[in-house]
Amino acid sequence: MAAAHDHHHDHSNCNHDHGEPKKNNVVSEEMKLRQQAADKLAKSLAELQTLANEHRKLVQSKTSSEPVNKADVDFVMKEMQLTKPEAEAALRANKCDIVATLTYLVRQ
Repeated sequence: MAAAHDHHHDHSNCNHDHGEPKKNNVVSEEMKLRQQAADKLAKSLAELQTLANEHRKLVQSKTSSEPVNKADVDFVMKEMQLTKPEAEAALRANKCDIVATLTYLVRQ
């Protein structure tokens, strides 16, 4: 009968299993979970963007025909550092009331 294998040997170049958990499987599973989370997040972000675009179109269609005072638009653009369409939309959303528009923009 052969003697029991009692001595320790160098494991630096070891490629056989000694009963340790397989680290590759753990890493692989973690990467899979992270990819699933990233995919879910990307899908949610795309849905949110679609809803935001639909909302923007709805708001623009309701307010784009209302005339706005050019001086008010210029003032809002300058003071609030907005583009012309942003300033016009803000004014229209606040019934072309410059004070209400500035108050609304400052509180955002």
